[in-house]
Amino acid sequence: MAQRAESVASQLNEVNTPLPFDAAGEAKLSGWRPQRDSGSPSFSHHPRRGNAPGLLDIRAAGASAYGSWRTTVLLEAGEYRFVGKAQTDGLEIGPSVTRGGVTLRVSGERSAKMVTDAAEWTTLTYRFSMPAMADMELVCEFRGSNGRARFDVDSLKLIRTSKTARPTGSSKTLDLP
Repeated sequence: MAQRAESVASQLNEVNTPLPFDAAGEAKLSGWRPQRDSGSPSFSHHPRRGNAPGLLDIRAAGASAYGSWRTTVLLEAGEYRFVGKAQTDGLEIGPSVTRGGVTLRVSGERSAKMVTDAAEWTTLTYRFSMPAMADMELVCEFRGSNGRARFDVDSLKLIRTSKTARPTGSSKTLDLP
C-alpha cells in the first residue's frame, strides 16, 4: 500500500508540474497523439532515423479530411510562441473544405491562419498568452481533400517570450515565413 501511495503521489506531482523550459526559454514537445476532426484522414508517425527528422504525417485521399496531432502541456502565465516546420505534398482543397491548408494553433482557436503553400519545409509560428497557469492543448492541423502534411517533430517547440501575460482580450496570430 505504501509503494502504491508513493507511486500515485509521484504521478500526481508530474501531472501538476508545468512544462520545463531551458535557459533560452525553449521546451521541446512530445506526447503527440492523432485526432480525426472530420472526414477520414489517415495518420502515421515516423521516428527520427539518422539525419532524417521524425515526422507526424496526416493524409487525405480524395475526400474532405480534417486531422491533427495534439499534445497537452501545463503552462504558467505568460507569453508563448508555438513553433515548428510543416510541409505539404499534393495538397488539394476541394469545395467541401473550409479554410484548407496547415497550421499550428491552440485548441479552441477557430480563426488561425492556414498556410496553403508549403511545398518546401516552412516554419510556422503561433503566438498566444496564458493569463494563469492551465493545461493547454497544442495542435498541428491539416485540412484538405487530397494530399498530405508532414510536421517535423524535432522542430516543434514552445518558446516562452515573457512570464507576464498580455491583458485580457489580446489577439493570437500566426506569423508566416
